[in-house]
Amino acid sequence: MRGNAAHFDVRRVCPARDTFLPARSGHRDARVGDAPAADAGQAPDLPRSRHRSQALSRRKRPGQVPREVQRRKVDARRVPEGAKAVEESKKLEARARVQGAIGEKTRGRASEVRPRAMTRVLIGVSGSVAAIKFDELARERWSASGECEVRFVFTDNALKFIDAEDIARAEENNIKTFTDHDEWREWGEKGDPVMHIELVKWADVFVLAPLSANTLAKIANGLCDNLLTCVFRAWDFKDPAKRVFIAPAMNTKMWESPFTERHLRSARELGVVVVPPIEKHLACGDFGVGAMAEVSTIAEVVRSPPA
Repeated sequence: MRGNAAHFDVRRVCPARDTFLPARSGHRDARVGDAPAADAGQAPDLPRSRHRSQALSRRKRPGQVPREVQRRKVDARRVPEGAKAVEESKKLEARARVQGAIGEKTRGRASEVRPRAMTRVLIGVSGSVAAIKFDELARERWSASGECEVRFVFTDNALKFIDAEDIARAEENNIKTFTDHDEWREWGEKGDPVMHIELVKWADVFVLAPLSANTLAKIANGLCDNLLTCVFRAWDFKDPAKRVFIAPAMNTKMWESPFTERHLRSARELGVVVVPPIEKHLACGDFGVGAMAEVSTIAEVVRSPPA
């Protein structure tokens, strides 16, 4: 309306901010100057719009549970008892499969569980050329009494040096083997078994042979990016009955590196027993210290009583 002053309705308020909107036709007109005076710094006491009132009513009050959470709780209560029983059964089956693969489950510290003569030996094989001695490791006697159970954990790089036929032959003799593929195979939700934790509970002795320079650096710095290193990271070093032995194997130049000295010092501080490498012709053709100790020598150290 050209030539006429703009008219405003003081009763209408913008939902997003307290501003006046032009009056619609059919409403009582009031000029801006007719609006009631308000105190300085205080907005006029005007009725809220319907949209703004709804937005304020949806605000979360202190201690109020969100509606989505309330709906999930209600849905959980509506799950039939039969479905709950099926889920629980699946969890028990998954745990039984893991325990069956490892052996009888061990809870708590080995010294506190039960008296038994059979020693449980877990051997970790990392990516060194010395991994070709897996068959010899599998046939070795690791307990002074001769009664022992043996399980193997392989890194992916270790499998490059191990013959599949040797693994099959070991499993025929009740020697179970594990890889990174087994780590989360049976885990689906909270409460399901995790392989590296189950292996830590099962084993009395952990032997890392051969231990490559790469895996030595990982365990010395607490890294745990595969099944073998996760077992080491979760190991209970406070329990004197749970012992760890390492048999490094690497090139002479890597063995003489100052990093290797630091890493071995960190391992020894945890109570790890180091079986040093020997001098011989290495896989690269060099002659020097770095080859893994003889399997019989490693087993002799493992069988010996703690110092």
